[in-house]
Amino acid sequence: MQLFGSHSAFIVVVVVLVLLPSILRRLARRAGKTAGSAKSARQTATMTAPLAGFDAPVVVETTVTQTKGELGVAKVLSLSSGLSGPTQVELELDAISAPKRRVSAEVPAGLVLERGDRIYVLVDPGNNETVSILPASMTGGQTLPKDGNRLDALVLGPQILKVGKKAKGIVKTAEPRPLANEALAARGMSKWYLELEVQPEQGWPYRAELTITLSTPEKTARIAHAGAEVLLRYDPEDQKTVAIDSIAMGYGDPYASLATVTASVTTTGFSMATGGDYKVVLIDGGDDKIHAIKTLREVRPDLSLKDAKDIIESRWETSLLEGVSESQAQTVRRMFEKSGAHVEVRQGDIAVSSGTASTGGNYTVVLLDGGSKKVNAIKTLREVRPDLSLKDAKDIIESRWETSLLEGVSESQAQEVRMMFERSGARVDVRQA
Repeated sequence: MQLFGSHSAFIVVVVVLVLLPSILRRLARRAGKTAGSAKSARQTATMTAPLAGFDAPVVVETTVTQTKGELGVAKVLSLSSGLSGPTQVELELDAISAPKRRVSAEVPAGLVLERGDRIYVLVDPGNNETVSILPASMTGGQTLPKDGNRLDALVLGPQILKVGKKAKGIVKTAEPRPLANEALAARGMSKWYLELEVQPEQGWPYRAELTITLSTPEKTARIAHAGAEVLLRYDPEDQKTVAIDSIAMGYGDPYASLATVTASVTTTGFSMATGGDYKVVLIDGGDDKIHAIKTLREVRPDLSLKDAKDIIESRWETSLLEGVSESQAQTVRRMFEKSGAHVEVRQGDIAVSSGTASTGGNYTVVLLDGGSKKVNAIKTLREVRPDLSLKDAKDIIESRWETSLLEGVSESQAQEVRMMFERSGARVDVRQA
């Protein structure tokens, strides 16, 4: 028995010595995980803060508290719904002179996405893996068609003129294409399909295609014919993406009128705080509370469903957004009015008219022609001017005379309204007094 006990003790000692390193490694890994959890908890705690207008603190994720960011374009690759959490979307970020890369983001409540959709996102400049999906209210109403031109007016179009590679181009063929808006053709605009020989400053010539809208007969005569020589920019990551270098050709920046929208987004971040002195106040959630709640969560993705429901169902006036620009506030107001809710835009404690939304601007929006789709134009006019009756709006759109629609507004507001009317098929002009 004594001999057997000695052998047993020896065997136990050997087993302990053999297993000890493995046991120590497991303990170290477990300690590391605990430390990591504690670190994550501390990081979450630092992001917990009261939001303006709320007494209770709300945990705000980094994807919605980013105060500055860069506007980007992304394509939806796939969607996955969590059982207890928000829907996740895998995106492919698109940029000029940069390889495409994949990121993930949360889909804001109420937003419906499909595979293949192109959307605007805000990218954290400090961590380009952190993105948030932007509502149309933060891009001046600009959206991206699924199968449209890759070069949009807010991101990739301006990018290719700034960072795209320079090249010369020779037009091989030029074919006219119909304009969707007949009123634009009446103003001398035309649309063309061009086959180009692209001659880069470095590298071999190659063929590319370009569909372009030319704003004047002079540009058409210069560009839209076989043998025309043009200055181009192209994407070195995708050489088939080319654009006329309108700045180098002396026509100026075609995207300058939208620069205020881009600047607003890149400086506001997810909270829409631009340093403006306007706020949006909820007066009444209306009868369609579900629609109003969805709208609120689109405008304020930092709010939980319960918080948004409590705000919309409250009997008290509640500030929804503060410190935003006038144009953003008016855009949000229209979104809520579509949902049936009653909101006010205020500068300080003074309500701002929803019709003019002005604080001393000197721009006027003038209707030139209601277009062929007058029903759409009437709807747009009543959205811009809710003070008008249906009959008044109808009379204005069907009038044969130039009619002032908005007066005393800022340039950015006037351009925003112009784009709204042109999407409805109407023809308007922005004039400075």
